[in-house]
Amino acid sequence: MLRKTLVVAAVAALTMMMSSPAGATSGDTQPGNDGVHKVWVCKYSGTPYVDEVLKPGKNPIAVDGSATVGTYFKDGQGQSFVLDDVTDENTAQGERYTGTLTCPEGRSFDHDWEYAAPSCDALTVDYPEALPAGQANDVNVRIKNLATGQEKTLNFHNGGGTWSGTQVFDFASHHAWPAWGYYAVTWVQVAGSNYHWSGEVTCGQPEKPEKPETKVETTRWTVSDYVCESESVALARSVTTTTYTWDEGSWSWKASSSTETETDSRAMTEQEKAAQCEEPPVDVCLNIDGIQTEVPDGYKADGQGNCCKCTPPPVVDKCLNIDGDQATVPEGMTRDENGDCWTPKPPTKVEFTEWAVSDFMCESEKVTETRTKSMTTYAWDTATGTWVGTTTETVQSHTRAMTADESAELCPPPIDVCENLPGIQTELPEGLVMDEGDCLMPPEVTVSEWTGEPVCDMTSYTEWATETTSGYLPVETEGGYSWAPYVTYKTLYRTVEVDEVIPCDVEEPTEPTIDGTIVGEICTADAPYLGYDIVLDDPDGVSTDDGTATITFVHPTNAAKNWSTTVAIGTGKILWPGASVDEDGVANNWPGYKYSESKDEWVSVGAKNYGWTRADDTEVIISVNPSKTFTVSYPPATPVCNSEPPVEIVSVLDAPAATPVTGVATYTG
Repeated sequence: MLRKTLVVAAVAALTMMMSSPAGATSGDTQPGNDGVHKVWVCKYSGTPYVDEVLKPGKNPIAVDGSATVGTYFKDGQGQSFVLDDVTDENTAQGERYTGTLTCPEGRSFDHDWEYAAPSCDALTVDYPEALPAGQANDVNVRIKNLATGQEKTLNFHNGGGTWSGTQVFDFASHHAWPAWGYYAVTWVQVAGSNYHWSGEVTCGQPEKPEKPETKVETTRWTVSDYVCESESVALARSVTTTTYTWDEGSWSWKASSSTETETDSRAMTEQEKAAQCEEPPVDVCLNIDGIQTEVPDGYKADGQGNCCKCTPPPVVDKCLNIDGDQATVPEGMTRDENGDCWTPKPPTKVEFTEWAVSDFMCESEKVTETRTKSMTTYAWDTATGTWVGTTTETVQSHTRAMTADESAELCPPPIDVCENLPGIQTELPEGLVMDEGDCLMPPEVTVSEWTGEPVCDMTSYTEWATETTSGYLPVETEGGYSWAPYVTYKTLYRTVEVDEVIPCDVEEPTEPTIDGTIVGEICTADAPYLGYDIVLDDPDGVSTDDGTATITFVHPTNAAKNWSTTVAIGTGKILWPGASVDEDGVANNWPGYKYSESKDEWVSVGAKNYGWTRADDTEVIISVNPSKTFTVSYPPATPVCNSEPPVEIVSVLDAPAATPVTGVATYTG
């Protein structure tokens, strides 16, 4: 989702190292009309959020130090606001501010502060520190009996003053607590805030209803069979039994029914015997009056239900083409005009398989579908006297438009192996190499001759050389891209043992050090910072520094990707590479992430956007001449500061103190 951050208070703090306003957040040398960095500061009097007003007289004033424009801080004179950097363009004679910005009025308290939703047992309120006195001595909580609908309001009153800090209002401890077993918290009013919580926090359970009695239902007896052998009638009826089990989800008794068949029997009545068990006699001579259950003496049955006193006529052969005499046409055959009997010719049978994709054309977004047509025709086989089927198959095809699902499955977009080059490269271009997802020309690395001389009274000395890395980076052009040259330099050091120690004739000056320098990770207003306290110890004045220090985040494999910024020697903080903040100082970008509009969320981009600085043991070099190397880690999230891209609204409180990191120092002379 889009970043939505409610800032309650964002106070940048380097508790163990900050003695001046918060450090600069820019990597460039800060401006100043006298060579020393200054900022314009607005001064106030009174109590913040109560009666704070701008001090009369000259306001703003210029003070020395590095500070973050647009932030408040406390100093020896009270609370102050950093309005602007001091530059030649906004400074008139007598250090009078001529810029376009104006000092904000004194801060007033925001009565729209909110508190957490209540639970079934209590309401917890974190009162703001700046809440004016006398405005927070009442809390009202409304509860509702969900069984009867009755409502009751619990009033917590502080008769001795004003509530402050974190207060827990326990419902059961209130003298008017009704001790309902099934209720809901529906409304809260906290004095001192314009915010009123409302909703329904359901608590407890309703009264459990009485379990219904097991129910048995039967149908009427019905006759299922007549048993003539035993002269009895079989009876049957259905018996349905309904039982009940408790369902916690719906808080009700759920019915479950089962049905069985019950059987019985009784004696058969005379009417049932006559109707169900006595069969009428069979008349074997239909042509003779009366019923003859047997062929009378002197008669013969012709097999067609007739009886006569003669020899039955011969059976007429109905099918001349079939061996034997057929008195009737066999079932399933027909007789033609020639007296032959035939099985009817089966109709021609046509069947189709389902359409299936056999080919696809991503360019035109079409697919080709095929299916098989089977046709079976029949011919008479005189040898077997049957119709024999012959099946032929043909393949049919047609072309149609591709669906969206087919397009995604059959025509996926090509993979761009070189994300840093314009266009799409499906394979690594000839002559280039891969470097963390980027395609680059192979760099050339050279090392100069080693330089250094023995030092008196020393058994070893240091030599140094310059490592030069030259190569080319892609630059997008109208027709594609071209290659722009780049060169980076790195100083290498090595220790050389001497065969013969040179005695010292004169006292050598003390080498400068920055051994007292410390750095630490800070999380403030959800933004990651690197805090620093750069201390230069140069008692003999031999350092060649210009009052500034260079802070360099060292890429683990490619020096061309190092990140550097220059700051004034002293105490301050800088934004972590790849991070940024909005005009209120609240984080709106993080290293290793980018915002995806299509997904409406922050997505990881790995080592890109300085994501490589998130690794543990990231190397940081502070260079003043001498220089010192530190190992730092990305600021972890804390309960009050989230250094990761957000997924919901959070509250940002005071940042914790930075964790100091020690380092290894070197000096180039």
